[in-house]
Amino acid sequence: MEYHKINQEDLKALSSYIADPARLITNPTTHWDHDQFKTVRAMPDLVIQPVTNEEV
Repeated sequence: MEYHKINQEDLKALSSYIADPARLITNPTTHWDHDQFKTVRAMPDLVIQPVTNEEV
């Protein structure tokens, strides 16, 4: 599987769905590098902070 790193074009496309740019976290910290149980760890390239259950 080939991995596609998120670029400015991708961010622009995602921004059309997420109006508040503060919700697009492009420099995530270790706060975001694990699942709920801390069994899976990987640093994401991008985090989109949801505001409703429906978004999740």
